[in-house]
Amino acid sequence: MNMRNELKPRDAGTPYCAVGELDDYDASVMAFGGGTVVVGFGLGSISLTRAATAELVKHLIAALEAGGDQ
Repeated sequence: MNMRNELKPRDAGTPYCAVGELDDYDASVMAFGGGTVVVGFGLGSISLTRAATAELVKHLIAALEAGGDQ
């Protein structure tokens, strides 16, 4: 598998948008008014509030640090 991992900011008429690939899957991160963040992977996506997004990021970073270098 050719793991190309890159998201690039794009002007999509929203406060923030980045699109690209993560582990060979189409991926996107978009922010909308009111603090909603939508994270998409392939055909699926999740919509999170600001607080839920912050909690998810906190645990993703903790998992990365616990996993060590690879």
